[in-house]
Amino acid sequence: MISRTERAELFKTAGMTLLGEAWEVAGVTPENATRSVIHLDVRPDVRVDHETADSVARTERIWWDIARDVGVLTDDDAFYLSPTCPGAFRLPWARVRTAVHGGFLRALWAEFGSLEFVAVCPTGSAVVGVFEEEGENWIVTSSSRP
Repeated sequence: MISRTERAELFKTAGMTLLGEAWEVAGVTPENATRSVIHLDVRPDVRVDHETADSVARTERIWWDIARDVGVLTDDDAFYLSPTCPGAFRLPWARVRTAVHGGFLRALWAEFGSLEFVAVCPTGSAVVGVFEEEGENWIVTSSSRP
């Protein structure tokens, strides 16, 4: 189980600035968001095969495009993030900003042992999740309410 302090330190190590926290974003908790993109009927918007050249970097590039398209990113490229690590549902959303576009997913993978996370639109209308499934990185978008 990860603590808030440990998570904040991991974000820092991953090159992210922690701008704040929120237990809910427009009524959406990290648990609600995760459940909206992980269930038996989910189909990914994009699949990136682990065997493609630099699948983590490719997954991140695609995530940035999708996150921008659905409104997850604010004007200053900040976003609400919840890694799906043990204990994540006990913690609030982390509002973060990365130092550069490129590399945060690899850093999350190195720091958390997984690149899996959910991010929610500030209005709560959309969620984008990144998950490892069936030898692929899946990028899934959904309504935040299953």
